[in-house]
Amino acid sequence: MRVPHDPADTSSRPAEETGLEILLRLHEMSDASEEAIADYALEASQRLTGSGLGYVAFLDDAETTLTMYAWSEAALAQCRIADKRWIYPVQTTGLWGEAVRQRRPIVTNEYGASNPLKRGYPEGHARIRNHMNIPVFDGDRIVAVAGVGNKPGDYDASDVRRLTLLMTGMWQIIRRKRAEAERERLLEEVRRHAAELDATITSIPDGVIICGAEGEIVRLNDSGRRILGLSPEQLALPLTERMRLLEAETPDGRPIPAEQAPLFRALAGETVQGVVMVVHARDPGRRWVSISAAPIRTPDGTQRGAVAILNDVTALHEMEEQREDILRAVSHDLRTPLVSVGGFARLLLRQREEAGAPEPELGHLRHILAGARQMNALIQDLVESVRMEAGQVRLNPQPVALRELIAGVLGRAAGALETERIQIHLAPGIPPVLADESSLERVLLNLLTNALKYSPPGSPIVLAATSGEAEATVSVSDQGPGIAPEDLPRLFERFFRTKLGRQADGIGLGLHITKTLVECQGGRLWVDSRPGEGTTFTLTLPLA
Repeated sequence: MRVPHDPADTSSRPAEETGLEILLRLHEMSDASEEAIADYALEASQRLTGSGLGYVAFLDDAETTLTMYAWSEAALAQCRIADKRWIYPVQTTGLWGEAVRQRRPIVTNEYGASNPLKRGYPEGHARIRNHMNIPVFDGDRIVAVAGVGNKPGDYDASDVRRLTLLMTGMWQIIRRKRAEAERERLLEEVRRHAAELDATITSIPDGVIICGAEGEIVRLNDSGRRILGLSPEQLALPLTERMRLLEAETPDGRPIPAEQAPLFRALAGETVQGVVMVVHARDPGRRWVSISAAPIRTPDGTQRGAVAILNDVTALHEMEEQREDILRAVSHDLRTPLVSVGGFARLLLRQREEAGAPEPELGHLRHILAGARQMNALIQDLVESVRMEAGQVRLNPQPVALRELIAGVLGRAAGALETERIQIHLAPGIPPVLADESSLERVLLNLLTNALKYSPPGSPIVLAATSGEAEATVSVSDQGPGIAPEDLPRLFERFFRTKLGRQADGIGLGLHITKTLVECQGGRLWVDSRPGEGTTFTLTLPLA
């Protein structure tokens, strides 16, 4: 509340001069604690108004709760209340809360007179003859209430003005101190977050690049520096110049234009994942790098830059090349002599049969031929598994009629498998499935071969098929010894072989390849088995 000041009124000049001195002293206390500032302002308010008592209470942000912050020494001496730092709801306070409710200074020069706004004294409270309190504003919000009491004479407008100016000055200093403390707290929090970010980025084994809106490097960890191999001066160059120095190209050797680089795309608002590039770093040289990048946006959607993760996959690429070399060696160098062994074994067997050689000799030759076939199958499984792992198997899904396919599989396998043990149960009207015919034939042949191999001689194998609305279901069931429960979760893993009544004559790739081929065609493969109750492999395939 602003109280008009009459320049002709000289009676208050000494008090005003004292008030100016007090305000100056308050401003000089900017380094003191809030408690010291409030205590000084409170005692000064008594001197300015000639009061015997005084207090300061702060208001919460909602202006609903008053917290008594400071009492004058005179009030403490006269008041026998044990705890004088009380919290008061504004709604239930007595006359001294009117300064908040009415949002203006309240002067009560006859405090003992009857007043419906009074709530009485707490036990032990100092007796009050007269009272004045004022709200302290910060903009439109009341932040504190200051009051004085027990002045020998009456309180007047000059007392209101002096107390208002003094307490407003006190609040401005306290508010500035709180703002500085909050600013320091936020700055310390920013420093802490920055240190955490730096530590996190530094500890990441992959390269991390954070760029500003123009592509300038804001942060780059040590891994990123090693991968890029650029000098500090080169790192400070524009993004297009950095790309030119790196001579980035695709894995097949085609140059990558700067605008197609992951960071450029991220700066344009695109999120990029797993782009493989070959960069020609000064040190350590040619590197294969997988890059993912994304734009950095503020909560309002404004783009501030981009971040990129660089994963050096040079070692992985070299391993891939070594694997290809091994694959070629296995596929060609091992198969070539194996074809010779198998071919000469067949020729020798035919000649000895024509010559009427004894059965033990012919049995040895058949054993050699069977071993060559088995070794060729193992090599085929190993080569196919590696190719699948590298994503080099290409399938050509076409509509395939299951009935004709199964008949063809059994016809072609009649000389090598006991096809007479296989019972076919096909539901009528099964629509064609969408599958790669040669791969599906390989799947069925693997499942039938396993069922015949791991079931008692002469026992039936059931090949059944049905269809639903979107897929066909094919199952192969045997009456073998079954599979142990602990082996079932690992049955389709590479190189895993169960030992429960099953011959360990393979390398554990057949079922892994089978499951992979089914899944590559949009189907599923699972197994149901209990020891002593046989085994059923079931697969699904989408209808064409």
